Amino acid sequence: ALPGAPVFQVHAYGRQLIAAGEKQKALEVFLLNHKNNAAVWPTNYGLARGYSAVGDYKKAIKYLEIALTKVPAGDTLNPPIMKENIEKLKKGQDIN
Repeated sequence: ALPGAPVFQVHAYGRQLIAAGEKQKALEVFLLNHKNNAAVWPTNYGLARGYSAVGDYKKAIKYLEIALTKVPAGDTLNPPIMKENIEKLKKGQDIN
């Protein structure tokens, strides 16, 4: 259950699982992170990555669009990448 692990650490673990080919397990990690930290923006991005990894692009788009609305003010790095990833998902492309 990763007790006490910071949001970004759990997110990074989920990404490592995707890279290792453990896509379903990664989605479970992202779901847990979102459940425990739903108000924190990267958890929605994690769900987008998890759903994309298992081929559910519709849900991935939904959560990536939510994440985009929650990015902290002043963050100029993530929003352009997130918009690009939304377009990829709309074309049926995995964002991982």
